Amino acid sequence: MKYPRIKLTKNIIFICFILLVALILRLYRLGANDLWNDEVYSVFIANDFWGSWNPPLYFAGLHYWVKVFGLSEFSLRLPSAIFGAGSVLLLFMFGKRLFDEKIGLIASLILCLSSFNIWYSQEARPYTLQVFFSILSTYILYRAITERKKLLWIYFSLVSILALYSNINYFHFFLLITQLFLAVFFLGKKMRVGILSFAAALVLFLPFLFNLISKAYCIKNGFWIPVPSAKSLLITVGNFNLGYNSNYASYMFSNILCLFLLIASIYNIKRRDQVKNFIAAASLFILPILLVFFISKLWVPVYVDRGLIIFSPYYYIILALGLDFIGKKFSHIIIVLFLVILMSFPLTAYYTNYLNMPWTYHMGAHLKKPFKPAVYLIDLNSREGDFVAHTNPSSPAVFTFYSKKNSLKQNFIFAPGMIDSSWNRPYTTSERAFCVSDIDNLNFSRLWVVASSWSRNGILDDNSREVKDWLDKNFKLDFSEEFDGLWVFRYVKK
Repeated sequence: MKYPRIKLTKNIIFICFILLVALILRLYRLGANDLWNDEVYSVFIANDFWGSWNPPLYFAGLHYWVKVFGLSEFSLRLPSAIFGAGSVLLLFMFGKRLFDEKIGLIASLILCLSSFNIWYSQEARPYTLQVFFSILSTYILYRAITERKKLLWIYFSLVSILALYSNINYFHFFLLITQLFLAVFFLGKKMRVGILSFAAALVLFLPFLFNLISKAYCIKNGFWIPVPSAKSLLITVGNFNLGYNSNYASYMFSNILCLFLLIASIYNIKRRDQVKNFIAAASLFILPILLVFFISKLWVPVYVDRGLIIFSPYYYIILALGLDFIGKKFSHIIIVLFLVILMSFPLTAYYTNYLNMPWTYHMGAHLKKPFKPAVYLIDLNSREGDFVAHTNPSSPAVFTFYSKKNSLKQNFIFAPGMIDSSWNRPYTTSERAFCVSDIDNLNFSRLWVVASSWSRNGILDDNSREVKDWLDKNFKLDFSEEFDGLWVFRYVKK
């Protein structure tokens, strides 16, 4: 039996090379940093993935993944790296289908080198899975529109359901609205089968709709995400360009450069006579982001860049069109080399843990702290009757995960009247949370206090400082040690 030969064209060799680089960049130092708060909660949710208000697909997969591959940092983050690299291939396929192989190659190269996407390819969170389903659903949709095959509409519906059940920000709804707009834009009155496909995806998500509404109202009553401004849109574009690990000058330069590339892409489209396809790519990038923006302004603030990551691949296609046009004037090799050099700087900053911009430039993203040595110190030196308390919400879950001493319960202490920065409301007493003024009522021999902030700058947050000041006045500081932005104090009664 004769098998068809695969012709190794220059572009096939290029995409194979890009995929190899994408995988290497996502696997490099994958397990080097300790898990942080959100990653640990991924593990906790995976233990009971039906009991969370988050869509369960990613966490169900993680539940069974850890049964086979264990709970190491590398193994927990490996699915994200795989889906991150897989998204590069899908973007090539979509760019090729929408325009041509050259556009697909350039767009996939940008995604390959994107430090923004690499950041989430190295986190045990579902964001790269969401990107993967975002591109896959749009690719199948475009094929269904152009090939007019009913089976493709069924595939689109199935992938859309998977995407909705994996998107913890629920932003795939906004992509689905844009996809519906594009289907009508391309097909007009011939949308009968397509409407059924969209309707099936939404109907099959109805069982989880109550969770979505509950989460939205909980966030509306107070959460850490602020109401966005026009500057938020510029920051989003800057993060799509360079990730979180850059500086003011670089962000400004990249935004100006990309404005020129946008103009160049429009000229390129005029030359190619593919206006409809350009409108499709631009709509997939612009329209859902604007929908999230206005909902955040008018109803509930949910605008955060890590959720918007699912729209970044379509932005990279627009940049690819601009770079292709410039390549006609100069040389595509020079353009590619320029792109590689430009994007290598934020990549280097990412791998070296450079993150010095204000919080508004990386909302919800923090440098990972060395929790394991601090946990090991307390596990090794604690004894019966000791009490462990945390003063920042970033550490209790991580200590619970890493600690080998189950007898040491991780508690939280707060200063009177202190506001919880996560929910913008005062801290309240609970089973595991105490006001520092009530510490005297607890029966303990020594008090271990873990203090930090969400960032890794060595500066304690307000609650940590207030609590430490109170303890310094009322107890004797017996021991202290810093672990690169994470402090461990031990107090004894005077």
